[in-house]
Amino acid sequence: MKSSHTIYTAIITLALALATTTTATAQANGWDVFGVSRLEASVTLEDTPQPGSVSVTRLGIEYDSTGATSFRAEASLRFEFGASSLAARALAAGLALPSPLPLLPLGIDLHRAIALHQAYVAFSLGAFDGRFGIIHLPWGAGYVFNPTARALAPVFPGIDEAEAEGRVGLSLAAAVLPGIAVEAYALAEPRLRGAVPLLAELDPADFPLGLRAVARLDAVDISLSLSRSLLHAAAGAEWRLGLDATGFLGPFTLYGETAWRIFNQAAGVYTAIEPELDIDACAGLAVTIPVVELELRVEAAYLGGGASESAVYNRLLPVTGDCMTLARAYAFGMLEKAVDDRFKASVGVLVNLVDFSTAWLGQASWSPVQSFTFGLEALWFTGDEASEYGGRLSTGPTSWFDFFVPEIGISLAVAF
Repeated sequence: MKSSHTIYTAIITLALALATTTTATAQANGWDVFGVSRLEASVTLEDTPQPGSVSVTRLGIEYDSTGATSFRAEASLRFEFGASSLAARALAAGLALPSPLPLLPLGIDLHRAIALHQAYVAFSLGAFDGRFGIIHLPWGAGYVFNPTARALAPVFPGIDEAEAEGRVGLSLAAAVLPGIAVEAYALAEPRLRGAVPLLAELDPADFPLGLRAVARLDAVDISLSLSRSLLHAAAGAEWRLGLDATGFLGPFTLYGETAWRIFNQAAGVYTAIEPELDIDACAGLAVTIPVVELELRVEAAYLGGGASESAVYNRLLPVTGDCMTLARAYAFGMLEKAVDDRFKASVGVLVNLVDFSTAWLGQASWSPVQSFTFGLEALWFTGDEASEYGGRLSTGPTSWFDFFVPEIGISLAVAF
């Protein structure tokens, strides 16, 4: 296992290092190589400021044979240091790591994260278009929340799904009538991938799968879906019925999305439906404000699985990755301004409607020349000690873990 991990790491690292020297040759032979390297430096805005740094290189490869098949893969190599490292902050707070540091397996470095986000073959077979391999499934209409998207690992609201790792599986799509299509998928792994293989992890009764019908009309797109999802191998599968729609009303883009958990499968027992707990939904709008040319986005969400009061928050959920939100209701707002594709600035806020704590994100970027982008980013959180964004997880009599730490940082990104 150690040798295979070392070989895998070496292959990805070598591919990332050679990418910029092979792009022209690759394009000439039907291959397209692309990517971005980004370096970030930040400092926390605490009583005792802590510096941090992140380096990310993302590589994409595409091949189109101009026939019935094509290939696409995306991978990333990420290094985190200081306060930018969740592992470093967890260690400082006294949270347990996978094993004592001196006993970590050879080749494991907690600074480094290697991810294969996508790697699939796309094909056309008669009336069907399909993808096979490590795939993404971008279901849903929401901008910040996506209740019907139940295939990938939970992400913090607003995080681009393309940043997440895909899952091994097969997806098929076929047009059945003009403007109407049917899509289906089956996956070989749950939303949270376990590091240790288990004999029972491929139980056919728990296979994640989904089916949806999509109607694309003149002014609105509507889809109806049915999915079975599995958070991790030891959890029971859950079935959800989903509905989402996107449309236009004058200058407004409107969207809504809901997913109803119709039953849970836990040890073969189906539980009764409780609407207050089993419904997730979101609705929002986007509009460009005239004269000032500001883009405004507003979204509200109800998450039935969330807590109705801060006293029952499980603050370990974001740490384990099981869930990235704690409460039952949220609101989001954002303003964005872009000028000539060279300058962009935005400010957004996520409000927990249970405890009224907030998470703020301000960003600005400037591209003086093509492919080079300088960035400035600030994170700020408000709320009392019992709230989601102002509270802390106690890890000992005199130690705490802050999952949400305010910070300010600068970055440079170079695309190739």
